[in-house]
Amino acid sequence: MLKQHVKEIDLIITDIIMPEMGGLELSKKVKKIRSDIRFIYISGYTDEAISRYGEIINELTYLQKPFEPKEILAMTRSVLDGNLTG
Repeated sequence: MLKQHVKEIDLIITDIIMPEMGGLELSKKVKKIRSDIRFIYISGYTDEAISRYGEIINELTYLQKPFEPKEILAMTRSVLDGNLTG
C-alpha cells in the first residue's frame, strides 16, 4: 500500500508490538522506501512489557494507551510541524 501512495503519506501511527511485524521493524522497512516519513508509536502494553524496546522509546514519539483524542492530535501536529522527531 505504501508503494502505491508513497508521495501522499507523511505520518504513520503504529503499535509498537504487533503479531507479525512490530512498529520498529515497520518503520525500518518504510524508511528504506521513503526516509522522511514520520512515525508515532503507541502501545497498550505496560512499560515493563515493552522494555526490550526501551532504547527506541526514549528517542521516538510514543503514546501510552489509552490516550485522549487531544493527545494524539497534539502529538500529530507537533510531529508534522517538525517539533518532535518520529
